[in-house]
Amino acid sequence: MIRPGHPRRYEKMTVLPVAGLGVCVMTVLMAANAAVAGDWSLESVISEKLDFNDNYGLDPESPGFVLGSVTNVTGDLIYLTPDSRFDLIGNLVGRYYTGPGDGSISDVILPRLEAKYNKHGKRTDIDLNAYYALQRFTANEALDVNSTSGETIQHVVRANASVMRKLDNRNSLTFTNSAVRTIYDGVGTDNLSLDSGLAWNRRLTKRTDGTLSFGANWLALENDTDTDKFVYRANASVSTQLSSRSVFYVGAGVNFVDTHKTDPGASRQSDLTNGFTGNIGWDYQLKTTKISLSADYGLQQGTLGDLQNRANARASIDHQINELSSVSLAITGQFIQSESPQETDLAGTGSGGGSILGFNVSPSYRRVLTDEWSMSAGYKFSLKDTNEGIGVSNNVFVSLTKDFVVIP
Repeated sequence: MIRPGHPRRYEKMTVLPVAGLGVCVMTVLMAANAAVAGDWSLESVISEKLDFNDNYGLDPESPGFVLGSVTNVTGDLIYLTPDSRFDLIGNLVGRYYTGPGDGSISDVILPRLEAKYNKHGKRTDIDLNAYYALQRFTANEALDVNSTSGETIQHVVRANASVMRKLDNRNSLTFTNSAVRTIYDGVGTDNLSLDSGLAWNRRLTKRTDGTLSFGANWLALENDTDTDKFVYRANASVSTQLSSRSVFYVGAGVNFVDTHKTDPGASRQSDLTNGFTGNIGWDYQLKTTKISLSADYGLQQGTLGDLQNRANARASIDHQINELSSVSLAITGQFIQSESPQETDLAGTGSGGGSILGFNVSPSYRRVLTDEWSMSAGYKFSLKDTNEGIGVSNNVFVSLTKDFVVIP
């Protein structure tokens, strides 16, 4: 949050990357329109979700149950050519709540506007994306949100550009850039993140691919000390097809974090730390069932702005009962440790940080009713363990969705 005496240092650096990418998207699109005729269409999704939750804030002591209604309306204007696609997407989500515990969560309307451009060439693929979104997170949806505040709201402006160049039948390079500006209405630290990365993918054998990637990220936090974090990373990964049904992947890497900040009444300080990243996973595909197991550890930006060390584990089973219905089960675990506890109080105790352990189990069922209509229902058990204590919630939901083509 911007405080008196702290000017918005990064507004120009936020606007320029977003505007630059917007110009790139329109330039490439107009060039494609002039060269190749395409087709326009408009697709829409409308859904209504009703849910019951006995502890929406995942507090150690629940303030009472909440009944929720979530209305989601999405429109996607699409322009297609033989080798490219442009999407202009508008989305509006309305969330309304009632019940004894509705004081811990507010009604809100969340807009999102997004533009995407994808071009697939014989040797080069280009992906551009830019959006503005108003996002709301609660302790039930993101573990690192302060449970005593109940929720936090982000204004996010994001721009991404990715270019993949195929060098030959076995080698390709992918260059990525992104700029993200986040401003908070609730708990959180306003920030600007600029990121660049280069990845080299090589077909090692007929069934095995290897990837070597390097990247750098600048995270500027508008806090009391005007903290800048420079993160440099290197990663290597391998994916191999063990059989026609089974895929195994593993990766490892290192990162270096150079932190610069100015404490009140002190000179500029610098601190260099390092760490490692890792991930492992296995997918098994049967005729009607898919089993996935994965785990990863590494440094990433948290919901509230600062960097965190996170460990994640996930197991899921998806089963297609028949052409119209399917069931799924997901089990996830997450451990979060603040990389700078004095800057982000994860546990919400005011004591200057801590760790968070989360666990979720969520079975669900989906059925196609007609060509346009579908319904889903499910249950989610959530557990959150912080310095404040252990919070548990039970969530039951049912939703109805209409997915249809407006034009042509």
